[in-house]
Amino acid sequence: MLIANFKVNIMTSGYELIIRSQMMIQISEKNLKVISKDGKVVTISHEPQELRDFLLGQISLHQVKQL
Repeated sequence: MLIANFKVNIMTSGYELIIRSQMMIQISEKNLKVISKDGKVVTISHEPQELRDFLLGQISLHQVKQL
């Protein structure tokens, strides 16, 4: 059963362009599913540390895209 959906945008604005990373987080009773803009699905548990680590990794990837 789906409990909630969240859309997450990671944005960095520069002088000439805006880079955006988007993902959808679906929270269900059993787990969390993260669906990226290109359709990749990652399933993680409800452990707060696992979600934190995943989001920090996405922020790091976002920062690398800027270079």
